[in-house]
Amino acid sequence: MIPEKLYIPTSTLNFNNLMSSESISPASFYLRRGFGYKRFEKVAPNPLDNKIILFRECPDFEINDNELENYPLVIEIDTRYVNEDIIKEDNDICFSEETIYFNPFTTKFIFRNEQELISTISKSEPSIETKMVPLYQGCFITLAEYKDLKKFKWEKVEIEDSKNDISFNISKDRRINKLKGFLYAYLIAANKFISPDIVSLKKQVRILKNTLSAIITSPDGRATYTQDEQLKTIYKSINERFQKIFIVPVLREKSEKYKCDFYSLLTQENLWESWLRQNNFSKYQITPYYSTSKEKDAAFNNYMHTIESQILEVEAAQKRPLIYSSLLPVLQNYRIVNIPEQKEFLTKLFNEYLEEAYNSDEFIQSRYDFAKAGGKVFKDELQEQWNGSQWQQYINGLLKNLNEYSAFDLKSINNTTLESFAAFCQKGELDIDKLEDYLILNEIGDFRIAFSLWGIVFGFANMPKTLTNELFLSNDIEYITRIYKYIFKQLHSIELDGNLEKLETKKRLYEVKSEESKHIISEEDKKHTSTTNDNLDIKAMLKNCKLKREQLDSIDEIYKQNHYLINEKLFMEIKKIHGVGEKTIEKIRKSLNYNLSPSDKNKIPSLFENMKPESGNEFYLDSRVWNHIEKIIPKESQNKVKEEIEWIQKVHKENGYKKKSGEWVDLTDHSNSSVIKHFENNAKNRIDPELLKAIVTKLSEHYK
Repeated sequence: MIPEKLYIPTSTLNFNNLMSSESISPASFYLRRGFGYKRFEKVAPNPLDNKIILFRECPDFEINDNELENYPLVIEIDTRYVNEDIIKEDNDICFSEETIYFNPFTTKFIFRNEQELISTISKSEPSIETKMVPLYQGCFITLAEYKDLKKFKWEKVEIEDSKNDISFNISKDRRINKLKGFLYAYLIAANKFISPDIVSLKKQVRILKNTLSAIITSPDGRATYTQDEQLKTIYKSINERFQKIFIVPVLREKSEKYKCDFYSLLTQENLWESWLRQNNFSKYQITPYYSTSKEKDAAFNNYMHTIESQILEVEAAQKRPLIYSSLLPVLQNYRIVNIPEQKEFLTKLFNEYLEEAYNSDEFIQSRYDFAKAGGKVFKDELQEQWNGSQWQQYINGLLKNLNEYSAFDLKSINNTTLESFAAFCQKGELDIDKLEDYLILNEIGDFRIAFSLWGIVFGFANMPKTLTNELFLSNDIEYITRIYKYIFKQLHSIELDGNLEKLETKKRLYEVKSEESKHIISEEDKKHTSTTNDNLDIKAMLKNCKLKREQLDSIDEIYKQNHYLINEKLFMEIKKIHGVGEKTIEKIRKSLNYNLSPSDKNKIPSLFENMKPESGNEFYLDSRVWNHIEKIIPKESQNKVKEEIEWIQKVHKENGYKKKSGEWVDLTDHSNSSVIKHFENNAKNRIDPELLKAIVTKLSEHYK
């Protein structure tokens, strides 16, 4: 009899693979299935190609690998939530010749210790497809934490591999990967819906960014007459759209209230600019870019960052309610049977591309054939109305564009389905962000059709976490639970029980564990790995090492290629840089706090050092300030901003500070508005004005 809990031994090297597809397959599947990772690391207790061995108790085994950080990992599954007949039994040995799908309600990932758990998850950060980690945080557990776990010392036993044809099972995996990609893409696209006003605003901002970038990178750094005229038009267009969204409704209300043309009254009395400032509307008026700064790239990035932050505020204010499962597509027998509030034609179109022939490789190689197949679906729908119709002309124009690179106007027809289909055929690629940009540039704010086609063709395993994080990192855990359960049931016909725990809480607990574990890492392990932090400004940390600019650039690149790890491998690569000798290496080690004694490490200053999160509502006491503003701070400005925040919090906690003259300045007003104003005044000569304005706005909104 197959027990309720079974255990699959594998390697931590497979972690990214497992978290990209949310499943584990027999090793031979990965090279043949045509999606996701192609490499799979086999381990001694699971050495077969066509079978997954599942143990009744957790196996204790070793991996002898001196080159890679390759550790044992055991996956616990609940057989009640795996489709019947997938797991079989022969001579008391449980195995599967099919893919086993995980879920964050019952699956557990068992690591030997905290260090290996943290190391594995840290290394998953640079992988764009390793997207399920936020959802599974509560599923990662160590042997020490799992008190009731039954273990046994694994010993080698000869098990015969399967010789059955795996083609059918691989075909089923392909279909599930396509459907899962489709469901999540449709959901995320529906929640990302942008109104016509916002999508038009985003389009103009992208054009502004491209135009300014072209000017800044030109040989003389000056705008041509044509570019100057273009900029005037763009600024006018952006500000008019801002006015339409925010100011016009207020003007209309005031005009009705005071029985006058309120706008004309303000302009005639020269009060327009003053009124905008008093009502904080001036932030929705874009001023032309101008910078005398030598750091032109930084100034430009700050300028664009401020504008894009304003757009995000506008977008958030107009955000529609999240869609629930009642509006999601319905599946049956691995096909789409219905899409609520959509015409039946769309179901036919999506089902056409569920066939295995339409995979990402085939699509990239022949967009023409892909579009031609879709064109046939459009033709079959219209039947006798097809010949001579706008639809026929549009599809023929698209096919000619894809085959001969001839001109094609995506907006030559007023039909979202056709426009979205054509946009995907032209710009669909692994980087879905480029498809989104193209849709916005063509003022298509409903991404559902284009994203759904992407999900079907590229599949869930290739879906980037930059897309899924918008869902999985939401604070609405009830919503995530309901959506996840719905999609899982649609794919596997299994009803999940229970609720996901709040991700914010789990994240904080996990970070605490990470900090605690630093004290239990063995001396031997310290030789091999130190820390990982993709926000670390390594150039700034090495500013006292007297390195040349090109050397710093090389070190920064090596650091990124080393997955943001500070370890011996990093220093071995740095030694290869021309002009870097042993004495310089020692200086670099010291600056990066590597191989110092624990007592010395504790002396290294960090943002909010020794500050306890006494209050989340008082700016000067809140140790999480950085979490609220990090997204709007360019990397090159982060250290400076951190220094300013750290200083302002420190002096207010100490109720004052000493001037250079020795005079003591009392600080008794610790209200949020006062401390933020103090921060602004203190930093105005050290932080770019546009960036400082954005920071102060963000802080003022959060600490009301």
